[in-house]
Amino acid sequence: MAKHDPCLQSNISAPQAVLSKRWIIWLIPCLLYATSHFHRVAPTVIFDDLMTAFNTSGAALGALGSIYFYVYALMQIPSGILADTLGPKKTITGGAVTGSLGAFIFGSATTLWLAYLGRFFIGLGMSLIFICIMKLVAEWFRDNEFATMSGLTLFGGNLGSMVATTPLYLLVVAIGWRASFHVIALITVLFGILAWNFVANRPNFSESMAEKRSKAEPGKLKLQLLETILNKSIWPTVTMSFGLYGTMLALKGMWLGPYLTQVYGMSRDQATNYVLLSLIAGLIGPLMMGFLSDRIGRRKLPIMLFTPLYLVIWLLLAFWNGGMPPLAALPYLLIMLGIFCSPAALTWACAKEVSHPSVVGLATGIANIGGFLGGAVMQFLFGYILDLNWQGTVVNGLRIYPVEAYQSAFLVTAGVVFCSLLTTFFIKETYCQNIYTGNTATPEKLAE
Repeated sequence: MAKHDPCLQSNISAPQAVLSKRWIIWLIPCLLYATSHFHRVAPTVIFDDLMTAFNTSGAALGALGSIYFYVYALMQIPSGILADTLGPKKTITGGAVTGSLGAFIFGSATTLWLAYLGRFFIGLGMSLIFICIMKLVAEWFRDNEFATMSGLTLFGGNLGSMVATTPLYLLVVAIGWRASFHVIALITVLFGILAWNFVANRPNFSESMAEKRSKAEPGKLKLQLLETILNKSIWPTVTMSFGLYGTMLALKGMWLGPYLTQVYGMSRDQATNYVLLSLIAGLIGPLMMGFLSDRIGRRKLPIMLFTPLYLVIWLLLAFWNGGMPPLAALPYLLIMLGIFCSPAALTWACAKEVSHPSVVGLATGIANIGGFLGGAVMQFLFGYILDLNWQGTVVNGLRIYPVEAYQSAFLVTAGVVFCSLLTTFFIKETYCQNIYTGNTATPEKLAE
């Protein structure tokens, strides 16, 4: 007698099978997403090692950190296409293998260009993960759970960022930074194997839990891509993410550690603990923001409340005590930075809810461009401004920047956040529902 498959029952009982599987299907890709967050933050912990190993400048190290984000940003549209057509399972597995190769190359690099190559492959592989998770969430979870799950996914990702602080520092002390990245490469491969064996693209019954779900048609891919790109309602979320998530990535991913050690005279392990503190705030903020948005049934309102507060904190960093706020206030400023940048967690929900349900991956991919393009640009720009204000001080091969240099960099960052704040006024309030009407540039219109 054939085994009874609950997924072949009527749709009344089928959702129970979904509920029993969807958390595992979400959790495994989140392990890889945590790995991607690890790579975003790791350079700030091994900053001294990298500058000494490659005997280079702040701008060059900023570029080394930025290449991950440039690749990540450029890959968001292809990632969305792959998620919508090839499916999350194959795309996630391929990303794990590519990211693992990059981590191994980076750990083995003896020249700066090899380190660039390693970061390139890390960014290429890790760029495929998050959009696939959003696609899985759209398939396996309800529409009114999307922002909550986006925040929960960021929560899981930021756990990887935390591993890149004190735990990474201790591992580097024990086995060196190169061997540490070899270990990360192995772990990434293992997570990819789990994804291949346990991730399913969608529930195995006729209707998924996401309303209006439909599969992207490869034959109409060009039209769907063009329609989504021409959807003017998506682009304010891109610029909002550039100014919020991008600036935060630049700070915690490269420059917070050097700022703390060079301006406040902290030891490397003390600075790492402060970075960890900012990441803990990054855990709380997105989770709170996603839950709040779904609970009140609003998207734009939380964005408009929190984004000005994020700008205020950057202005305090730039102007308070000449760019060196009192040490007693610094932990609170870092916590507030992590919490007030959390409207970036609503980026994907806003983009999803103004787009056709068949292109969730593509829409969230476009929205995701802003944060990572911002991270890439701001990491390099921050380092470039520091170099402009460098006074020639070198200690053990490490450039030492004065507080005035960091003050200038903070001020420019605040200007970027201000420009981003202006664009948030153009974000559409969706009330947590899909408001797509097809009035912008439908495939039918584009085909005429």
